[in-house]
Amino acid sequence: MVRFPDGTTLAEKTAAQTLALTIERIGFEKVSSLGILVNSENIVSKSKSETYQDVYFDPFYVKTHSNTQQKKKHLEQISDFFDLKLEVTII
Repeated sequence: MVRFPDGTTLAEKTAAQTLALTIERIGFEKVSSLGILVNSENIVSKSKSETYQDVYFDPFYVKTHSNTQQKKKHLEQISDFFDLKLEVTII
């Protein structure tokens, strides 16, 4: 679950969906610029993974092939870098 300071909460059926929608809200290009790697691929790119599944938001792919704890860590890293003050909780 991700709670934004404005009270918006994202808690999708899967951690992968929550990660992808949170990144969409923050901005794909902003997050891509951080160079966060998931299995040696940028967490957000315009290239489909050749090895793992992605969540696709035309024209971006969000790399979601990691465990829930790692997804939480990535979201906290993004939040800290942009000073977003996100609350990220595993439910």
